[in-house]
Amino acid sequence: MPYVHLRTDRRLDENALRELRQAILEDLAQYLSKPSARCMVQIDAAQCIAMGDGEAGCAFAEIRVQGRLDAAASDVFAAAFKQDVAAHLALKTARVYLQVLETQNGEVWGSIY
Repeated sequence: MPYVHLRTDRRLDENALRELRQAILEDLAQYLSKPSARCMVQIDAAQCIAMGDGEAGCAFAEIRVQGRLDAAASDVFAAAFKQDVAAHLALKTARVYLQVLETQNGEVWGSIY
């Protein structure tokens, strides 16, 4: 189950949040072969997050994925994800930062027994 946590300084209405969430789910499905029903997306808009002087806006995404990703597929996913997020937030792709955390099969994070 992938988990995406996106933080941005941009203010988004409910419709914009829904469209961004859908774009993220589509990227996970298309580039990482992860079914939408198994993905969790958290979007925190209007956050106190800045890069440098903070005038140009920014976004930071943390993505947790179970299993290892193919390096080439990971690069294609990262580029598409950054482009989609930047387009929805009216940012340059250089203002979208991405951290992908992978776990080995059998490793557990965030599960409660």
